[in-house]
Amino acid sequence: MKSQRRPLWHMLFGPPTLILTAVLAAALCVPGALAGTDEPDFTRSKRPTKKVVDREFALEAGGQLRIDVDDMDVYVKTHTGGKSRIEVYVSASSEEKALEWFEQDSGFELEQSNNELVMSTAGRSRFWGSTWRSVRMWAIVSVPARFNADISTEDGDLRVDDLQGDMTIRTEDGDIDARNLRGPSIDLKTSDGDILAKSLTADNELVVRSSDGDISGDRFQAKRLAVSTSDGDIGVGHLEGSDIEIRSSDGNIEAGVSGEALHADCSDGDIHITLLDAMAVDVKSRDGDIDIVIPQALHVDIDLRGDDVSVRGGTLKNGNVSRRGVEGSLNDGGPLVRAKSNDGRIVLRLQ
Repeated sequence: MKSQRRPLWHMLFGPPTLILTAVLAAALCVPGALAGTDEPDFTRSKRPTKKVVDREFALEAGGQLRIDVDDMDVYVKTHTGGKSRIEVYVSASSEEKALEWFEQDSGFELEQSNNELVMSTAGRSRFWGSTWRSVRMWAIVSVPARFNADISTEDGDLRVDDLQGDMTIRTEDGDIDARNLRGPSIDLKTSDGDILAKSLTADNELVVRSSDGDISGDRFQAKRLAVSTSDGDIGVGHLEGSDIEIRSSDGNIEAGVSGEALHADCSDGDIHITLLDAMAVDVKSRDGDIDIVIPQALHVDIDLRGDDVSVRGGTLKNGNVSRRGVEGSLNDGGPLVRAKSNDGRIVLRLQ
């Protein structure tokens, strides 16, 4: 099987190395270029909308935001001064219906305890009764830039911008949009949705997971970095870490990588990896092609095994090249770059 799918960002902008160059150039030229400044789509509605909550809170840096909601979209951003704020909106057939639903059926709760802010819904589903089938609710939350966050929604989209702290961001049936996040650990997970992430940096562990969706981003950096999806494509301009793991069961993987060690695994899709540093690499695809790009200046050893293996753009030292396998070294050798495909083509491109 030779998969032909390519992530939309790849078709529009090109391979990871081109994306990385463009992203870094923009970041250097425009301060805060990766930060989210536009409002998310879910804050716009064609139906009548009623603001049902507008409250300010005195929160200090280093506190905790906890959100646990059932049927709600959430946008979390930071403020540069003043008080923190939560605004909640409901859209329905009329403003009166929106307010009636919120008061009767939303189960909305909001509480501050010291430097911790908790928002939750404990009511019945928004689909209770035919009257409420078209009701939507979303919240806009602003907190200090240095703030921990634990955010969860059952059926909604999440967007989080510019936070610094420990973060767990999860949705069961929605998309995640995460921009310019930094902290000791970051965990993004959706069971049935896409993840778009820009500039994620974790001191220890960064986990980005989707069970049924695509994952795309510009730069993820952490000591341990895990990116996985069961049914979707993965496309990231630059992954950097001591221990990097990328997995997709049914989709393509495309990334530029640097650091110490990479493990990439794909059951039914193609893998395209661009090495930015000499590092240990172990890449496997059961039913797809593998394309590895290595700069000519890197010091690495090579071991490739597949149905159809080739080297393009240069030669390897002490090489043993055949149609089904390639062994050798580049610039006297170094970390081992290993790739295996059970039923696919492997191409090593020296640039």
